[in-house]
Amino acid sequence: LNIKKVQVRDSLLIWQQDKDDQINMRDINLSIDQDSARQASIELSSRINRNQRDLNFKLAANVDLSSYPQRYSAVVSNFDYQLSGVGLPTSGIAGMGSATVSYQQQPQQIDISNLLVTANQSQLQGRIQGAMQENGTSAYKVDLQSAALNLDNLFGWTPPTEGADGSANTAEQATLRSPVTSNPESTAQIGEMAFLRDFTAELKIQANEVIYHGLKLADFSLAAQNEQGNATLQNISGRLGKGTFQAQGTLAVVDNQPAQVSLTPQIENITLEPVLHAFSQPDALVGDLTLTGKFNGTGMTLVDVMQNWDGHAHISLANARLQGMNIQQLIQQAVIRNHSDVSGKDSYSDYTKVQELKADTVLRNGILRITRFFGSSEILTVGGSGLVNLENQSCDMNLNVRVLEGWNGKDSVVKALQNAVIPLRIYGPWQQLSYSLDADKVLRDQLQQKAKDALNNWLSKHQDKDTKDKKDVERLLNKL
Repeated sequence: LNIKKVQVRDSLLIWQQDKDDQINMRDINLSIDQDSARQASIELSSRINRNQRDLNFKLAANVDLSSYPQRYSAVVSNFDYQLSGVGLPTSGIAGMGSATVSYQQQPQQIDISNLLVTANQSQLQGRIQGAMQENGTSAYKVDLQSAALNLDNLFGWTPPTEGADGSANTAEQATLRSPVTSNPESTAQIGEMAFLRDFTAELKIQANEVIYHGLKLADFSLAAQNEQGNATLQNISGRLGKGTFQAQGTLAVVDNQPAQVSLTPQIENITLEPVLHAFSQPDALVGDLTLTGKFNGTGMTLVDVMQNWDGHAHISLANARLQGMNIQQLIQQAVIRNHSDVSGKDSYSDYTKVQELKADTVLRNGILRITRFFGSSEILTVGGSGLVNLENQSCDMNLNVRVLEGWNGKDSVVKALQNAVIPLRIYGPWQQLSYSLDADKVLRDQLQQKAKDALNNWLSKHQDKDTKDKKDVERLLNKL
């Protein structure tokens, strides 16, 4: 590195690290000018190919080699790049960057400060530090900030399309796929988070806006630590619409097994419908969600959560709507078919609206058991219990419903109906719910009980008399 001037033009470098890992560095153009104080200016451009991915870049930097090899530093004033290939968005990832880089040999340390990098519609700035520890593992400290971080644009996610029946279909990601290989072993089987065991790290990320699956998260903050596979999520928080979310948790990587995860989420007033759409889930029940809970399991994907996680949560859903089913209509029409002296509303909406639902839930092996359920509105009250099969997207709920409004007709019958608690079972796939109820039996039972109460009341007033009327009333009471 004592050479004053170096120029390389249109050259090729092939670096064979092992049998199945070859790096091709093509179209190399390099220019180095160094003065007597070992201050060098460098310009480098090339096209690097590895594992069916291409990186095209141009770099300009000023390098201080005066203390080489003990230490050296560089100010990267310009770095333009374009990354494309398998596993990336079809249009690739492009951007620019700059940084100040310093390296020290003993103890071995690297410091990337004044970092500024753009990637498609995302920007990051901050500092990254690394050091080699005495046990031979690396330790990193990452502190990054972003004005806007568009993860969809980086990972090639596209919104789900709507099928002919109005349901959401999972969209194909706009990425180039990896080729099919003969190796049947998936990354999940061999431990996709095993790399965490190779280092320790502290991570802080703050972003004014993060876009993930079409959801715009504001004031996003992430703080986490990793100690060679034992990771702690100190906090992840942000705002979504008018609501907020935060969570703490742990992640442990043991051998080559799926990661063992625990999570304690807290959600406040987040509108559920856009979240369900973002993850291609049916919106059978929507509203503003508030949740506190604790969960643990293996794996980190949505499928893992639905199949391999356990836990419990208290849930509150404000402005709740059960889509595609009007419980008031079901009950009132069932009654009207058998009672001509009462009528219901002339028209109904195609959903049930409840001001607030509250439920205690237990999750185990993909089954969400609702152990306590209660909701109310000016029209009805509803309570009960049941279960939801997350994997099969189905439910079986046993509810007790009182319809308070919408009755017209004979006063005594209307009053009886308003006080009647009617069992209602809702079951089946979320997209095509079924129901069963026997409102007529409930009404008959309630009217029969009222008749019993009236006859008992009459008898109590005439218990000291032995008349034909009293005997007739007693016979009638025995038949009821």
